[in-house]
Amino acid sequence: MLRSLSMMLPLLLAFGVAGSAEIPPSALDSDYSECMRSKDDSIDKTNWANYCACALQGVQEHFDLEEYTALFQAMQSHQPGEAGSVAKLEEIRSACEAETLD
Repeated sequence: MLRSLSMMLPLLLAFGVAGSAEIPPSALDSDYSECMRSKDDSIDKTNWANYCACALQGVQEHFDLEEYTALFQAMQSHQPGEAGSVAKLEEIRSACEAETLD
């Protein structure tokens, strides 16, 4: 199933946290809730929950706070993010999609 990068946008929009080295648990909870609200009716809820959890784990593992915040700010202002960051996010999305939705 091919999904667009925009499926990750709720994660980015909900994140927007700065000023600490680690992602606060409350931000992760918010990201997960935003992701779950973006579910398409054609997708099984359990599979989508697994996708959201996978995506959040990937973001935690592959982005530092500074890079993630910069990408969030770019997307929020409708500007292109740094190509390497966008590619990294796309890789996470694709891997999670293959693992949980296909």
